[in-house]
Amino acid sequence: MSHDRKHKPRYIGPYEVIKRTHGGNYKLKELDGTVLHYTYAAFRILPYITRDHEFMRDHKQTNESDQSNTDSQSESDPEDSDLED
Repeated sequence: MSHDRKHKPRYIGPYEVIKRTHGGNYKLKELDGTVLHYTYAAFRILPYITRDHEFMRDHKQTNESDQSNTDSQSESDPEDSDLED
């Protein structure tokens, strides 16, 4: 086992999924269309989510609404200096 493994890239890719096999593995291809020879297990594949993806838009809207709720609550809470008087 090599000791310099932690300095090497952990992930490779990106790839596109061609199909899912009956066993649950994935057949992949490179972005230029070259098909990879092996199949890969599902736990080895990480999804690539762009900033324009629906998940990211929903997540951003949720964070903005949470922050606006926090801001409105902090404005209505009395400050410590108000309580001392």
